[in-house]
Amino acid sequence: MQEAEGLTKDSRMGSRMGSRVDGEEQAVSDTDAGLTISEEEAEALEKASFKGMVATVMNEAQYRILRGRTPREFVKQKPGRGGRFQEYVEHGYVTSVLNDAFGWEWDLNILDIEPGKKYLRVLAEPGVDTNRPRDEIVVCVELVVKIHDPEDKRTVIATIRKTDFGRAEVLKGQLIGDAMRSAVSTGMKRAAARLGVALDLYWKDSGEEYIPAERAPKDLVELKKVAGNLNNVMSLTGMSMKEVAGDVEGAWRKWKRATGR
Repeated sequence: MQEAEGLTKDSRMGSRMGSRVDGEEQAVSDTDAGLTISEEEAEALEKASFKGMVATVMNEAQYRILRGRTPREFVKQKPGRGGRFQEYVEHGYVTSVLNDAFGWEWDLNILDIEPGKKYLRVLAEPGVDTNRPRDEIVVCVELVVKIHDPEDKRTVIATIRKTDFGRAEVLKGQLIGDAMRSAVSTGMKRAAARLGVALDLYWKDSGEEYIPAERAPKDLVELKKVAGNLNNVMSLTGMSMKEVAGDVEGAWRKWKRATGR
């Protein structure tokens, strides 16, 4: 059986996923051979049908915690490229969400970015890399989550691993350890976003940049990114497309009031 990306069976903890999957395959084979199974066995097979999907091994409460929209009070802003503001959440918020979803059953690993090295220092070249005037520290962070059998909390049925890179500038007079902590924090947040934590603050699936709802969009393209679609704006504001196009900021403000944002 093929495993989903980032999902592995935990053999060290005596995972029961493998035995359940093997049992399922055998039962299907017996059924194909003309044998019958009881309702209890059928129910057990349905529960054991993980199919390698993360959403199946997680319970609904965990899934909702991870995929919930980020509360606005936890969203921070900082200057970004092109005069825009970039939205982000702090390390503590991500830690809190992971604790709510998994309790103490998650951890971080700092992987070797090169053989025997936990970080890579990228040197800035004065007069060449004008957009990055300082050295940077780059680390590779692995977020590890253990999922337990709901009927036997002592048994780990799956281990989810999400990996991403974090980077941080090395400020003048700053210790490498402090820069590494900042880089690890960034890598942790990026890895957690792969599970859904604060995913709404990152780029959309189309690759288009997320436009903060607090800043007035400058044209119809940005308004569409903020509101999802222009039909939604027209429906909630009572404005025609011509009116929206003629007063994008006014339409945006009416849409915000209508949606309570």
